[in-house]
Amino acid sequence: MVSMRNFAIVFLPLAFGKPHVLFVLVDDLGWANVGFNRDPPIPKSVVTPNLDRLAGQGIRLKRHYVHKMCTPTRTSVQSGRLPVHVNTGLGDVCDDATGIPYNMIGLAEKMKSAGYKTHFAGKWDAGMATPRHTPHGRGYDTSLNYFSHKNDFYSQSNMQTCCEGDRSIIDFWRTNKGASDVNGSDYSEFLYQTELLNIIESHNPADPLFLFYAPHVAHCPLQVPKEYYDKFDFMTDDEGLCSIQTVQDEHPIDPNHLDLKYRCRRQHAAMIMIMDEVVGNLTNALQKKGMWNNTLMIFSSDNGGPVRLAENA
Repeated sequence: MVSMRNFAIVFLPLAFGKPHVLFVLVDDLGWANVGFNRDPPIPKSVVTPNLDRLAGQGIRLKRHYVHKMCTPTRTSVQSGRLPVHVNTGLGDVCDDATGIPYNMIGLAEKMKSAGYKTHFAGKWDAGMATPRHTPHGRGYDTSLNYFSHKNDFYSQSNMQTCCEGDRSIIDFWRTNKGASDVNGSDYSEFLYQTELLNIIESHNPADPLFLFYAPHVAHCPLQVPKEYYDKFDFMTDDEGLCSIQTVQDEHPIDPNHLDLKYRCRRQHAAMIMIMDEVVGNLTNALQKKGMWNNTLMIFSSDNGGPVRLAENA
């Protein structure tokens, strides 16, 4: 099995000319992790009002397929090629075979050739062996990203890489250098949100814009600010298996509140809520800027939620 049934939302532009494009590729988001796929809805457990609204206004692709793993989907999207031609395994980001081959043109490169301003924020997982493999090397004017399968949401320390034994190594990058200006200053999704909102605010609407937002949510480690964790305090039927992957001493749920108890479903639901808020804030910013009616938005999960690995809800 090299692909899996998934879902996507497409929101079509109303104006003519080159549309702005907002592509949102969420990490390990399961079919039932969004309200619009719940029938009947579970409003308290799955809080995605912005995505539900967008799904109601856009086109829902119910037989949209992605690969069963992160890296093949992401290299496929960024190259425009089927995974069998790019990558079919969950590769180590340090391995040069993980990235997109040099002879393949990147998605952002094609967008730039059409006059688009191109920006990336979030999880890359499409190679880093050489500068040519990075978002900037693949055509993005700017990027705020991590290269690996996951990192710490607060410190951005590396996880699941060839350097994992040394947690002092930070996997957080700004275009062609380390993101030392923002590293460790906030929860990752809020850093991506700020980055993308600033891009929208400073953008000239006359120029076509291509934004690619790849949230770390909903991949482990299951870390979330306490204010969101507390919103799901009714979730008590939990076995705490996510503690296998989210080791409290190394990756606390909230480093400012070390007393928080592992509640996998609770943490996961809170993280989904944050991602939904970020998407809502981005679309609101595009509306405020007068760009939304000429924006093509695509929303998809990269491979769906894990069913056997004890790391996500």
